Amino acid sequence: MLRMSWSTFRDRWQVFVGAIVTVCLGVALVQSSLLTLVSAATAKIPPGLSAAEERALRDGYDGAVALLGMTMGLAAFVAIFIVSSTFAFTVAQRRRDLALLRLVGAGRGQVRTLLVGEALLLGVLGSALGVLVGVVVMRLQAAMLDAFGFVPPGFVGEWRQWVLSVSGGTGIGIAVLGVLAASAARPRYGRWRHCATSAGRPGS
Repeated sequence: MLRMSWSTFRDRWQVFVGAIVTVCLGVALVQSSLLTLVSAATAKIPPGLSAAEERALRDGYDGAVALLGMTMGLAAFVAIFIVSSTFAFTVAQRRRDLALLRLVGAGRGQVRTLLVGEALLLGVLGSALGVLVGVVVMRLQAAMLDAFGFVPPGFVGEWRQWVLSVSGGTGIGIAVLGVLAASAARPRYGRWRHCATSAGRPGS
């Protein structure tokens, strides 16, 4: 089934473009927000500031951390929702093909394995692109936080190597959860059997 997932993904990559872009942007925003959040949470207060200035700077960093935390959660939620919607559309388009798989003996679990395999592939590809895009987004986020007065001028998020595993896990998680949500909404076994029978009739 995993080999079939790769074959389907390769032959019908056009229908997965929207999901790949969504995973890419979701990973980029989560990665950027996480790195900027950690940088803001661990930023050192420069010496020589008055008590009022030090308090204002700490409040700004705290506000940035809260805002970035909400951004991460919202980005992941929206990405999962869009991927599930996109994949539900692709599953609906391929209902005849999936019904034929059931007709030739594929079980419900095997069909789900096929879909999850496709999700893993688009998750890996989307994550790889998202890591690169996230570097650019991180600079934009730092500039926006500076413009809103949350952080002092010159603040930038620091790159950390461990974020690669987080970004990869985020991308794959978004893709798999989105696909599972989409596959859960597909027709039940009775309708699959009806579609399979219809697909197998001559002239159908």
